[in-house]
Amino acid sequence: KEDARVNAFSVITGKILVTSASLNLPKDELDAMIAHEMGHIKLHHHLKMLILVNLLVLLFFYTAEFSLFLFIISGISIVLIQRFISRKFEIQADKYASQLVGKGSLMNLIMKYGENKSSIFSTHPPSSVRIKKI
Repeated sequence: KEDARVNAFSVITGKILVTSASLNLPKDELDAMIAHEMGHIKLHHHLKMLILVNLLVLLFFYTAEFSLFLFIISGISIVLIQRFISRKFEIQADKYASQLVGKGSLMNLIMKYGENKSSIFSTHPPSSVRIKKI
């Protein structure tokens, strides 16, 4: 089905999925988008996140035995830790992509379609941070 959003994502099996709108990007920006997703795959971000979240969930259930307060705090902590690590992985994937396709195309892509705001719940850093880090 058609998707008007410019976006791509990779999955643990090594596949990269690209929205139909992304296919209309200039070739260098599409290459940068795919290179970024390749970074997630090559750097094993999906596997690392899967292991991390499973360990955190074990901790979550362990704390549930002690008190409702710890149960709630650990649940919130899981989300915050996962999002923090996710933002770090985005920077790593950006660096990987910039080595493959150069900084210019990736910077253009991030400036056009990246997130301008960020919070502790964001999965991606703000565009300004991503551009500084590459």
